[in-house]
Amino acid sequence: MIWGVPSQENRRWLAGSAGTVWLLSGLLVLHPQYRELSHVWLDPLLLPEWILWVNAAVSIGIGGLVFMGRTGAITWIQVAILGVYSLIWAALDPWLLVHPFGSLSKNIPFLAVIVANHRLAIGAWDRS
Repeated sequence: MIWGVPSQENRRWLAGSAGTVWLLSGLLVLHPQYRELSHVWLDPLLLPEWILWVNAAVSIGIGGLVFMGRTGAITWIQVAILGVYSLIWAALDPWLLVHPFGSLSKNIPFLAVIVANHRLAIGAWDRS
């Protein structure tokens, strides 16, 4: 129990919020403007458009697993993806770290949600 709320209820909220972010991130590729704006970043890196669709499929898959309450390896996969993504974009454009819309800084609280969900799942904060 954390702050008087049962751990499983907290976990449902954390998993739901993280799963929603992953699912919505994956569904963005369906919007034509998202694909059009993505070329600003893909073209200089010589990456093809299909990489957007692969990324979308992975994001939707992760979102589904998180919604189902999976932790363990999927937690560390999420951390690795966010870490690599953040490092690449920070190296390419350091101003993204202080972007007013939180282009990269949003990943810090997102990582906190992912790790907190995992810790609740393994009972790391349960009182004996």
